[in-house]
Amino acid sequence: MSEATTFEEFDPGQYQTITRLTALGLASLARALITVAPPEPKAQVKRELLLVGTELEAFERALAGRHRGASQRLLAEEVAFDQFVDGLWISFDARLRAWSAYTRPGIAPLLNDEASTVDYAERARQAKRSLELVAKVFGAEGLSFTRNKFEDQATAMATLLQVISEDELGDELDKLAGAGLLEALYDCQERYEAMVTARSAREQGLLVNLRELMAGLRMKIQMYVIAVISTLDRDEPESLERVQDALRPIISFRERARARAASAGSSEDEDELELDAQADLEAEAQAQADAQPEPEVVVPADAE
Repeated sequence: MSEATTFEEFDPGQYQTITRLTALGLASLARALITVAPPEPKAQVKRELLLVGTELEAFERALAGRHRGASQRLLAEEVAFDQFVDGLWISFDARLRAWSAYTRPGIAPLLNDEASTVDYAERARQAKRSLELVAKVFGAEGLSFTRNKFEDQATAMATLLQVISEDELGDELDKLAGAGLLEALYDCQERYEAMVTARSAREQGLLVNLRELMAGLRMKIQMYVIAVISTLDRDEPESLERVQDALRPIISFRERARARAASAGSSEDEDELELDAQADLEAEAQAQADAQPEPEVVVPADAE
């Protein structure tokens, strides 16, 4: 859009509507307006400009807080704990399935061998029961829950432990899978649910706070724009150029936002915050955790 060359051509509406921008984009716009502000602004303009600067400082502190809240170290610790818990469930399943060795046809001659020092018939019964418990506890889904989102996995694990508790399977499972493993699963479940709750509160709190600050910064920018436009004076021709120079970032940011939206084939949406470093940090943390060796599955001696 070409700039007006006369007061009659000047359209204040093109400046009074702030285009939808990402969190970083809105902060950049505020910074650009401060940078090109008139060197000796009138009192009202100066007052509104100072308010924009104050709001921008609070906004940038919130951005820094959000970054710390979603720090790579914290996310990496959460991913590592998730993988540790995954490993416990994988070991639990593997220990129960290890009894399947006693279901193979080759065991038949040993079942009634009185000379044997091993009670293979009892081992075969334990194997049968172990596989029944695998089916009862894990069902058709198996260990697929370990690939779910943290919130969904927490729910799935709680369901499995509830089945074990309500059906009083603990003693049997301890005997077949080895004492201590089930106890660790119960203990880690509490910790896992606490982690999920903390993550949710952290993300929601930061997002709500950020949206409120975005609305505040947008309003301060709009008040500044109104103050700048009010300095237009037909008796002072140079005031037109001064106003357009001061507000030019609004036009340039709008054009850039439209260009990005066009290239992406979608409209800009304020809810799709460019700042959302959470997904990127989680992906990087996941990559680091994936680089660690797979948890070793330990089979108890009496399951061999």
